[in-house]
Amino acid sequence: MFRALLSAVAFFSLSSMAFANWQSITQTQFLELDNGILGAARYRQGGTGNELYVGVPDLGVGSNRVEGNSNWTSGVAKTFTFNYTGTASQGSLGASGVKTFAGAPDGFTDSLLMVIRLNANQSVNLTGMTLGATAINDLSVNSTQNNSAFYYLLSGYSNNSILSGNMTLNFASGNVANERPAIEIGAAAVVPEPSTYAILVSSVGAVLYLRRRKRS
Repeated sequence: MFRALLSAVAFFSLSSMAFANWQSITQTQFLELDNGILGAARYRQGGTGNELYVGVPDLGVGSNRVEGNSNWTSGVAKTFTFNYTGTASQGSLGASGVKTFAGAPDGFTDSLLMVIRLNANQSVNLTGMTLGATAINDLSVNSTQNNSAFYYLLSGYSNNSILSGNMTLNFASGNVANERPAIEIGAAAVVPEPSTYAILVSSVGAVLYLRRRKRS
């Protein structure tokens, strides 16, 4: 419990700083935050259509998403967008047009979470990204192993801020379903309300006090 509280306070402190960059985070940190995702989009190499999913977690469930088609060619960039309006998820990929999932829960978000899933000899390049009027750093991810996952956080998001840019996937032709490279982006509430943050800090203080008393 003590370690979890310290981790939470440290991570919330980091998340409260506004970055214009994707920050690499651990799988553990991602899993601690992904239950706060209110809207999401998945961009994947499909081969037979349905390369874009827009909706709410779990996007693997058909009723949780709407779909769009935009067949990938390895090494060729496609434009993409993602937006959570506060009541709906929206996303586009190439010529798919903007897809809207109106069943997203109402809520406030302050960050974007992203997971990139790749197999051996696959890679993704995200370039020319903007969040509203703010330029976001380019990101290139390469995998040398199967079933690799890479986790990222972008702080400073707010409802109805459109993330846009270009995606390039590099993959071998003929990838089967379970070998598809995929990028999933979700809008989440990461930073707690001030009262919640105060509780976390006071809890850590109480734990430290009790540990000192026990030692004395």
